[in-house]
Amino acid sequence: MRLLWGLAWVFSFCASSLQKPRLLLFSPSVVNLGTPLSVGVQLLDAPPGQEVKGSVFLRNPKGGSCSPKKDFKLSSGDDFVLLSLEVPLEDVRSCGLFDLRRAPHIQLVAQSPWLRNTAFKATETQGVNLLFSSRRGHIFVQTDQPIYNPGQRVRYRVFALDQKMRPSTDFLTITVENSHGLRVLKKEIFTSTSIFQDAFTIPDISEPGTWKISARFSDGLESNRSTHFEVKKYVLPNFEVKITPWKPYILMVPSNSDEIQLDIQARYIYGKPVQGVAYTRFALMDEQGKRTFLRGLETQAKLVEGRTHISISKDQFQAALDKINIGVRDLEGLRLYAATAVIESPGGEMEEAELTSWRFVSSAFSLDLSRTKRHLVPGAHFLLQALVREISGSEASNVIVKVSATLVSGSDSQVLNVQQSTNRIGQVSISFPIPPTVTGLRLLVSAGSLYPMIARLTVQSPPSRGTGFLSIEPLDPRSPRVGDTFILNLQAVGIPAPTFSHYYYMIISRGQIMAMSREARRTVTSVSVLVDHQL
Repeated sequence: MRLLWGLAWVFSFCASSLQKPRLLLFSPSVVNLGTPLSVGVQLLDAPPGQEVKGSVFLRNPKGGSCSPKKDFKLSSGDDFVLLSLEVPLEDVRSCGLFDLRRAPHIQLVAQSPWLRNTAFKATETQGVNLLFSSRRGHIFVQTDQPIYNPGQRVRYRVFALDQKMRPSTDFLTITVENSHGLRVLKKEIFTSTSIFQDAFTIPDISEPGTWKISARFSDGLESNRSTHFEVKKYVLPNFEVKITPWKPYILMVPSNSDEIQLDIQARYIYGKPVQGVAYTRFALMDEQGKRTFLRGLETQAKLVEGRTHISISKDQFQAALDKINIGVRDLEGLRLYAATAVIESPGGEMEEAELTSWRFVSSAFSLDLSRTKRHLVPGAHFLLQALVREISGSEASNVIVKVSATLVSGSDSQVLNVQQSTNRIGQVSISFPIPPTVTGLRLLVSAGSLYPMIARLTVQSPPSRGTGFLSIEPLDPRSPRVGDTFILNLQAVGIPAPTFSHYYYMIISRGQIMAMSREARRTVTSVSVLVDHQL
C-alpha cells in the first residue's frame, strides 16, 4: 500500500496574545466535482467565553451558491471543527461555474454575523479562492493485445475509480475511433462493479493504422481517458531471437577488467533450436535514443543448438571508443545498444532482435537521499535517511553505508564519521545531534565497499523570523503499515514555554483532511496516529 499522508499544518496556540480574534479556514487547494471537500474552521485568539456561529459553503466568484451550507459552532474552549462540504453536479451547474471561459475558480466562504460585529470586518463573510476541477475520478482502459488483424475481435475493459483510487459505480460513455479519426462506436453504460468489459469486431475492409478507445464519466468531460491499438496485417515470425546480457549493467571504473558478455538464442515458435549465423553490432545510445555505432565490434558467430556467446574484452572496447573520441568517464548515463540478425540455414530466413536497456554505471548500487530533509533545526537531531538499491532495482540489504558529516558553525567546523549497514529493504537511518550554534551540515554518503556509489548533500538552517524553530521528527523512520501507530515528536527549540500552550495539527490523505486535533505542549510532544485503510 502506498501511504499518501502527512502532517500538513502544525502551529501554536498563543496563551497570551494581543492579536484580534480571527477565523481561519483550511481546505485542499482543488475542489473536485462530486467529491466531498474537507474544510477545517478554527477560532483563533478569542477571549474566554467567546462563541461564534456560522456556516461555510462554496460559491461562484461572480455570484451564486455552488454547494449546500454547512453550519458550525465554535467557542474559546472548543475552537476548531472539521466539516465536509458536498459538491453535487446540480448545484455546480445552477451556480454558473461551467459558463466561465477561463480556468474556473470557486470560492470557499465562511459566513457569520460575528465577523462583522466582533472581528471588525465590513462584511459578515470571508473566503478564499480554490481551483475547480470537473474531473470525477480516474479511468483506465485496456485491450487484450496491442495489435489486431482486420476482422479480428477486440476485447477491452474499463476500470472506473474515484478520487481516492477506490472502485466507483457510475455512468460511463465509451467511444471507439478508427485510424481516420471517425467514430465507429459509442455507448453509455452503468458500471455496477467499477469494471466494464466488452468486445467489438474490426471490419475486414479496415485500413492499417491506429485506433482509439476512449472512456469518461458521462457527466465529467475532464475525465476522458483513452488507449490505442494498431490494426495491421500481422505476420508471425518464423523464429524468435533473444539477447541476454550476463549482467544487467556494465561497470565502468578504471580498475574493472571484466569483459562485456552476452548470450544469443534463436528458437522456432514450436521450440526447436535454429541453426544458422548471428551477426551482431554495437552502439552507444543516449536518453533520447540517438545511436553512435562502435566500429570494430561487429561479430559473426555460428549458432550451435540455437545458441552462441559473444565476449568483448576491455582492450577491444577501448579501441572502439578511441575511434569516436569518447573516454570511459563519458559513458555514465549512456547505454550499450546491441542488435543481432540471425540467418537460418539452409532456408535463409532472417529475424532480428535489439537490446536497449544495458546501462553503463560507475557503481553496482543506486543511492537515494530524497527522504532526507533539506533543512536542519539547530539544537535538535537531524535524521539522514538513505535508500540503497541494486542497479536492477531490487533492495540492497546488508550494504555498508559510510557517512561523513561536517557541522559548520561560522568559521569553525566539526567532522563526524558514521558507518551502518542497510536493513532488509535497503534502508539506513542515522541521527546526528545538532548543537544550537550550527548553521550548516555537509554530508558525504557512500554505499558499497568495492565500487561505492557516492552522493553529497548540503543542508542549512532556515532563516528564523522569531527566536526559535519547530522540530518535527518521526519516532520510527520506517514507512508505517496499516494497523501501525505512527508517532511524530514535536519539539519547540528556542521558544519560551509561556509563549504557547498547544500544538494544532491536521492529517491529509489523498488530498483530503482526514483529522484535526491538538496536543498540549511538553518538552517533547508526541502525536500518535493510527494508520487505517482510510490513510
